[in-house]
Amino acid sequence: MISKIVAIIAFKIAVCTIMGQATFAQVIDSTTIEKNLIKVREIKIEGNTVFDNSELEKIVAPFEHKELPLETILQLKDQLTEYYNSREYTNSGAFLPPQTLQDGDITIKIIEGTYEIKITGLNKLDEKYI
Repeated sequence: MISKIVAIIAFKIAVCTIMGQATFAQVIDSTTIEKNLIKVREIKIEGNTVFDNSELEKIVAPFEHKELPLETILQLKDQLTEYYNSREYTNSGAFLPPQTLQDGDITIKIIEGTYEIKITGLNKLDEKYI
């Protein structure tokens, strides 16, 4: 019998705070602030290794070259997280890192979670059974 099994689950999910609209808008021109929209030229995705850029670009393409409210950008972030979660990468997600938006480029970072399982106490159990 196994005397002790220890499972260590390591998540690489970062605790991230999404910036408020005021912080986002500080680097945007006054016309954009008045309209409550952010000019989006290009959306860059960083940190993804599980899915190709071309696959994720299909999700972000409809949001590029438009003026969008912050809420829509946050919904896109949620869509990317849901894309991972619906494909059984439940400990992965997207977030908006601190950034300036002067040139219309937005970066969304992906954190792909991993699991590490360590089993101890196998002195009476052959490892091939695990």
